[in-house]
Amino acid sequence: MAEVPHMPTKPEILEKAIELFMYDNPGAPTPEEYELKEGNYWLRARDALMTGVRSELESYLAYLQSEVDTTLEALGIERIVPEERITELEDKLSALTEHYKTTKTRLAETREELRRIEEKKPPPPPPPPPMGLGPDEKKRLEDSFRRVFEEAGVTRIPMASFRDELAGLQEDLKEEERTRAFRLAYKQIVSLARSLLPVRPPPPRVAPPAPPPERPPVAVPMVELLGPRRRVIEVVECWNPDCFNEVTLDRDLMRRVTLIPVIKEITPRGARYEPLLAFPTRFYYMCEKCRLLPSPKGFGYRSIYDALAFLLFESRSSGKRLAITKGTFTAVGLDQEDLRNIQAAEARWMVGS
Repeated sequence: MAEVPHMPTKPEILEKAIELFMYDNPGAPTPEEYELKEGNYWLRARDALMTGVRSELESYLAYLQSEVDTTLEALGIERIVPEERITELEDKLSALTEHYKTTKTRLAETREELRRIEEKKPPPPPPPPPMGLGPDEKKRLEDSFRRVFEEAGVTRIPMASFRDELAGLQEDLKEEERTRAFRLAYKQIVSLARSLLPVRPPPPRVAPPAPPPERPPVAVPMVELLGPRRRVIEVVECWNPDCFNEVTLDRDLMRRVTLIPVIKEITPRGARYEPLLAFPTRFYYMCEKCRLLPSPKGFGYRSIYDALAFLLFESRSSGKRLAITKGTFTAVGLDQEDLRNIQAAEARWMVGS
């Protein structure tokens, strides 16, 4: 038979309330009972002591209910629900059923209204592009800064200079779109790193060996020194600091049109020997868009082939003293692919004439 759970007595509640009071107010004098009740310590103590008793009471009540059911069953007595209780339950069931139908109808109407509102709502605007330098960009800039020193074999990296420069760039580029901000910052960071590289001492001077006996100089044509035509392609960034386009540079083609002298013009004093093109170096490191800009920013030509095609077109025009032919291009070592590119570019000048 289950025992009746022990209920906390008043002295036990008083003792627990004093304990809670002294925990919150260390060093205070022992409070009176009314102080504990005013400060809510009495209720807290009673709830704390009842925490374990509630479950015991529930178990005890369940035990008593089981004993009642067992006794009624043994006596053959059925538990009869009063008629009034049945009527009350039927009324509640009817009210709940009606309330359920009404609620279900309102729920369907609300869902339909929400669907119509969602259909009329304009699509949200696209999020603005990220601006300035983010954490990933800062990490990539730091890696690029370190790489300059590592490739130069320098172990002591001045990270304080990097942090100062990065702080200034972050403030200056906070209104720039993130991709452009990174490209601008990358140029500045790499330039700073290269400027901080220590100057290497010149190698020790060693007495040169005795020169070999002099031989009569042999003039070797430049075209033979360059050898057969080969395409040495490099991809570099445009010379223009405001442009980020890439430039495909054929160094072998650049050497042939700038180093090998040819009969470029027939003058009253005779033939004039010059390389095919006399552009400054920046012409070859500029993209097509920048080359086409008018002077002094650009040159008015798309490419090396475009400039060679103009020389060929001018030589064919009446009254011109230029002596450029397809044989001139062959003489500097250009191959059939080069000649086809020049011929294709010449169509631009022929249409313009």
